[in-house]
Amino acid sequence: MANPSFVVPRTEKVRKVLLELDDTTSTVESLRIKCTSCQQWVFLEEKYSLKSWAAHKFACNNNLEYIISYHPNCLSAHPSPSPTDIVKALERKLYFFCDIQFKCFLDPHLVECATCGQKIVLNPDVDYDVQTWLLHKKYCQPYVSLGLFLYFH
Repeated sequence: MANPSFVVPRTEKVRKVLLELDDTTSTVESLRIKCTSCQQWVFLEEKYSLKSWAAHKFACNNNLEYIISYHPNCLSAHPSPSPTDIVKALERKLYFFCDIQFKCFLDPHLVECATCGQKIVLNPDVDYDVQTWLLHKKYCQPYVSLGLFLYFH
């Protein structure tokens, strides 16, 4: 299945939202971000720079704890994501938030559908992967509760 054509405009407002969606940011300011992994302030080269943040996240010494928490038994099979992969994952996460059928993330590989209430398991090798989600949406049926109606004449 081909990737969906979801192009995220790189406006300042969108970059800010993408940074705020990242689970490893505790405080996002226009020219600096507080990293939850190393507790350091990361200074950005421009307002809400995804490039600066992704480079830090890739190089962060404590990033290993993040990877181990999601893949404790296969660390060697899942190396630290590249800066480009980090930005792409944030864009995929934004895709879900823009979808009215999306309810919530239970983790980066499990989402809940607002239409049918099902929990959808996503590709375990890609954070916030949309392919399984798009397949679910294709066949999703709204949850219908069959209520008991009593009619009195």
